[in-house]
Order: sequence, then structure tokens, then C-alpha cells
Amino acid sequence: MQDSCGQHVRDWERVGGYEERLTLGKEDMVFWLDLLKDGRRVVTLPEIDIHYRIKPNSMTAVTAHNSTEDEKLAAMYASRPEIFQAHALSFMCLSARYRQEKAQCTCLVSWKIMAPVFRLEWFLRQKVKRLFGRA
Repeated sequence: MQDSCGQHVRDWERVGGYEERLTLGKEDMVFWLDLLKDGRRVVTLPEIDIHYRIKPNSMTAVTAHNSTEDEKLAAMYASRPEIFQAHALSFMCLSARYRQEKAQCTCLVSWKIMAPVFRLEWFLRQKVKRLFGRA
């Protein structure tokens, strides 16, 4: 049986931990990219295991006010351009599929919410037509 915690430490050491030159943030995302490039897996846990506290002078608080999201993403890209270049097309295709699925889901939700209004409008239109002898 393999020690899960020990494996995580080895993964951390294998990819070199966080990219310390990323002073604007996103170092955790670059770490995940390094893990993926190294053939490891990154998973999202469904439960909340920790409480993340941001102190007024922490890097997260300072970078939130001193840099834009575009600047942070540009720094992240500059730290690993080969990963982004190798996977840009796949990422764009996944993004397009996500937008399409989201739009379809939004449309279905909108239709379900608005269906009673549409039925009422149709019913009233039919009544008006009968009233004026057009039905």
C-alpha cells in the first residue's frame, strides 16, 4: 500500500514545488500544470477540508489590489509557454464546448421558467381571436 501523503511530497519535489518567481499569484495553477505535464493527476475534492484565510498583508491580498487578472494570467503563461502552446487547441475546443453546453442549459432553464407565460399568452391570443371572429 502506498502512502498517499508521501506520494504528494514526492510529486511536490519532482516538479519543484511552487514557482517562486510568480509574484502576482497563480503559482498554484502553474504547480498543477507541472503535475499534469509530469503525468500526474489533479483532482477537485467535493468537500471543504480547510478554511482559507487572507490576511491584509498576504500575497493574495496585495496582488488582488496591485495587479489585474490579465497580468496574472500573462505571468502564468510566460512561466510555462510550452505547456500552453501544446494544449491551446484542446483548451479552446473544451472552452467552446463548455460555452455551448452552458448556453443550451440556460436556454432550457429559461424555457422551463417562461413556458407558463408562453402558454398564457397563447391562451389569451386564442380568446382574442375568438372574440373578434378570427379563430
